Amino acid sequence: MRNKLPIYLPSHYSLRLIPLILLTLSIILNITLSSKIERLHSVISSLKNESRLKVNTVVPPIIAEDIDGHPVLISYGDFSVPTILYVFSPSCPWCRRNVKNIKYIASQLHEQYHFVGLSLSKNDLKSYAKEFQYTFPLYCEPSGETKLAFKIGGTPQTVVISAQGIVLRNWLGAYDGSIRKEIEAYFGVQLPGLQNGSW
Repeated sequence: MRNKLPIYLPSHYSLRLIPLILLTLSIILNITLSSKIERLHSVISSLKNESRLKVNTVVPPIIAEDIDGHPVLISYGDFSVPTILYVFSPSCPWCRRNVKNIKYIASQLHEQYHFVGLSLSKNDLKSYAKEFQYTFPLYCEPSGETKLAFKIGGTPQTVVISAQGIVLRNWLGAYDGSIRKEIEAYFGVQLPGLQNGSW
């Protein structure tokens, strides 16, 4: 007959240690995960900055189409003042909410800057232009080279370009929060704010 192994039951003291050990492991795991998340946020932030158009970058002329579909080449040296390139899309709700702001800037600064509107799509552009009555020319269908040079992604995007083709400022997003403050300070204007709407 085989000898039975003795069964050891944990004492009350051992049972009290288990929650403490689990709590300690949980804290260590949370600290480790928190550190990894912080590193990921840092990497994402760095990648976003790298993917944005930087000030002092030299950009080529804009290759696009006019509102009727004819090819155009927009050179900054053709104007004696800097160019403000406003990139938008007719289907973008934030672009629609931002219309009052960009039109206000154009009305206040049309003598100091040359304004160019660039739609990423020609779909509904004519009806969009008619609805919002822009006071500056609108173009569409930027070439791949233009999109790459300006690192165009989201809309709206506002780029100030010198007559020599040097980027002076670049803002990505509607004119709200910190972007609004920066734009108001840079141009010395008081913006009307974002328009409400159900687009």
